[in-house]
Amino acid sequence: SPKLGPAIRRSLTVMPNGGEIASAAFEAWLKNDSISAAKLDFISQVLAEKVAADAAQKLVTSMLEHDSAEVRTAALSILASLTTSVSND
Repeated sequence: SPKLGPAIRRSLTVMPNGGEIASAAFEAWLKNDSISAAKLDFISQVLAEKVAADAAQKLVTSMLEHDSAEVRTAALSILASLTTSVSND
C-alpha cells in the first residue's frame, strides 16, 4: 500500500533485525524475472539503511547477480550511496 510503505520502511530500518525480517519477502520478490519499480525502490531504501547487516549484504549480492539490469543498477546505487565502509571480516 502506498500509504503504508513509508511507515513499514521506517520500521524495518530502525529495527536492529529489520534486514532479516524483510529478507524473505525481498528474496521472493527478486526471484521474479520482472520486479515492479515500486518494489525495487522499497528494497533499495531498506537495504541502503541496513547494508551493514549480513542479511542485507546477501541480498545486495543477489541483486548484483540478478538477470535484470534494473536490479543490478539498484544494487550498485546502494553500494555507491555508502558513506562508511562495510566489512564482513
